[in-house]
Amino acid sequence: QVMGEGRHEIFWRLAIPMALTYVFSGIFHYMEEFSADIISKRVERDLSLDLFRNIQQQDGQFFRERTPADLMSRTTEDCNYIGFSFGFCGIFFLECVAYMVSMSIAILAVNPLGAIVPFVLMPIIAFLGIRSEVIGDKISDEISDITADLNQCASEAITGIRTVKS
Repeated sequence: QVMGEGRHEIFWRLAIPMALTYVFSGIFHYMEEFSADIISKRVERDLSLDLFRNIQQQDGQFFRERTPADLMSRTTEDCNYIGFSFGFCGIFFLECVAYMVSMSIAILAVNPLGAIVPFVLMPIIAFLGIRSEVIGDKISDEISDITADLNQCASEAITGIRTVKS
């Protein structure tokens, strides 16, 4: 109406709410990211502390079967991944559920017959998402194992350098 019909008097009635919507949306997304980061780091910290306490209680056999590099990899990389999963992925999951519920209600309110297509496609999308998650878990495990191997090689190289320098 503003551009086509030249009704400039309604411009500010539209522009101000739109600008406020963008500002508040940005603030809420920042708060969401900040909350996810806080949750991630707290989970990572608590998990690392619990893991270190558990490692300290182990006997000599435990340390003979595992290299220091493997233990360091597990206590850093794995805790980092788990913290990220609880923080970012947890918040993202809650956001997705809220969007799905609100959009489902809106679609049903506007056109119940039009809701058939999204409701039929949702289980297919969920199945494909779960399937790709299983593949991603395998890749993540491989990356974690490779990181442990790299840490082991680095540990051996540093030990060798220290021995030669001595």
